[in-house]
Amino acid sequence: MFFSLIICTLGERKSEFKRLILSLEQQTFKDFEIIVLSQRNHQTIKELLNESTLKIQHIELKKTGLSYARNQGIKYCSGKYITISDDDCWYPQDSLERVKKEVESKEQKLDIFSFKIFDPINNIPFKNNYSNKEKVLGQYSVTQCSSIEIFLKKEITNHIQFDENFGVGSKYPSGEENIFLIDALRKGYKIGYIPMYIVFHKARTIRQTEFDFFFLKTKYHLFKRMYGNLKGTLLYYIFFIKKLKFIKHKTSGLFPDLFNNPNLQS
Repeated sequence: MFFSLIICTLGERKSEFKRLILSLEQQTFKDFEIIVLSQRNHQTIKELLNESTLKIQHIELKKTGLSYARNQGIKYCSGKYITISDDDCWYPQDSLERVKKEVESKEQKLDIFSFKIFDPINNIPFKNNYSNKEKVLGQYSVTQCSSIEIFLKKEITNHIQFDENFGVGSKYPSGEENIFLIDALRKGYKIGYIPMYIVFHKARTIRQTEFDFFFLKTKYHLFKRMYGNLKGTLLYYIFFIKKLKFIKHKTSGLFPDLFNNPNLQS
């Protein structure tokens, strides 16, 4: 098996999930497996998967949490490379074929590959800061990576897992892929960026104009988890100053560990 695709879902986006599975059925490269981890609405997902002829393992989880589900999914992977799929993303027909060519040509130099996401609905890139040049990523540039852009050698997961304190459904609801990547760098793995669109996802067309307390608290702990207490705290306050005019609760954001209620202070 060459690729293992992990799909974590709450089973709440039926049409998007069907679109994803259909896009995988239409892939020109066929040597892949799918591991679906449902955390709610298990029967709904089961019925949708019964309509497909793809090689799919369906795991029903009683516990929620995105990083937890991904770690559970990794246990079932047999592919040489693993990627993470959102249940509302989907793929061009030749996506896996093109990724295979890229990773095989560079697998002696790189262990993890980051690509690009495109929004065909609005006909725009998912991010507006994609580089047009290939490059090796470091401890700061990995913060720009999204989960569905990444393909990694399965052997890496023998040494690194997703931090279950971070990610949707956990204490700090974002940043889990960035932590995984920086942990990989610290283990000596090489991460490369390839400027090639390999997956579709609808982009946010309205820019975030206000950062709330929960966002700031997550950012604070994410920086500390990635860079250590001293450097992480410093980077957080640099971020805080740069985004000051967009911050709703400035006092609580200045001391994120002293407050739990975002409405206590402004």
